Amino acid sequence: WPTMSATALKAAAFADEASRDALAKNEKLRAAAEQRMDGACKRHDNHSYLELESTFKLAVLLWGTDYVLSMLQQMLAQHAMDRQAKHYFVQAACRVLANEENEEMDVGTSLFAVKTALQIFEMLQDLPPQSLGPIATLLGRSLSALGDAGAAEVDVGSTVLVTFMDRVLALDNIHVVNEVCWGMCLATQGGLAQVTALATHGAIDRLEALAEKLATRAAQETYKRRDEAPALTEVLEALGRLRGHLGPVLAVMQRCSLQSVQVACLRALMNLLDDGLRATSQEDHDGVIASCRAVLERFGDDERIRSSAERILGLHANLRNC
Repeated sequence: WPTMSATALKAAAFADEASRDALAKNEKLRAAAEQRMDGACKRHDNHSYLELESTFKLAVLLWGTDYVLSMLQQMLAQHAMDRQAKHYFVQAACRVLANEENEEMDVGTSLFAVKTALQIFEMLQDLPPQSLGPIATLLGRSLSALGDAGAAEVDVGSTVLVTFMDRVLALDNIHVVNEVCWGMCLATQGGLAQVTALATHGAIDRLEALAEKLATRAAQETYKRRDEAPALTEVLEALGRLRGHLGPVLAVMQRCSLQSVQVACLRALMNLLDDGLRATSQEDHDGVIASCRAVLERFGDDERIRSSAERILGLHANLRNC
């Protein structure tokens, strides 16, 4: 399997529908893809993850989400597979499946994905902590896609996501934290059933504790790390949906004036306002205006910050007048 073959085939399938159909029907290609997955797992070396990821990306495009989920199911049944190979397989497959650029999952596929993620969760003792993030993103996206269906799966999946939050609160790996937070944020986009289940199982307390930890970390290590903003954005966005108002974002925005924290707050506010979440009180309304003006005054020289703050002010004013 020559280097970059999967990427080239994926590009060809994207570019032309006839090529995509022909590739999807090619049994030799499917057999070669499965042989490549098997080889990457048997070697489980530094190249295995990228080989698996590129093969899964091609597989999702040609044969669909259910195909990759079935590959995960087969992996789960192979008890003799090396621990590192399982880690690479789970990481690559879950990240590809959770990608929002993929086609929307229907209810049947979403249920299959939730059940698969829960099965992987049961074998977490056999996986490194870095596997938490990809599993959480798959679980979050599939829970969101369920909508009002699968009440039992939503309840169990929400419990597992909250368990993941407990684990990342004890971790200092910001990349794992970021992925788990993204999974939580995706789940809150599903609707009332997901928001209710997550809140019932204690997601709000965990998210508030993590927001405090991320803001403190950003303030204490400004010279060393600048990667808290994406995770904090996801945490605050999820908190806003679970609380049903902008208060959690404003509380952090007004308490910590550090630039990276302000960036996270602006992103979270913009996403929540784009979703139609409104200030539920005069205090929140005034808080949005005052906070954005303070950001403009302090960091207005940064074009990205200025454009975001100005857009929020305009969007907030339009929503207020609706």
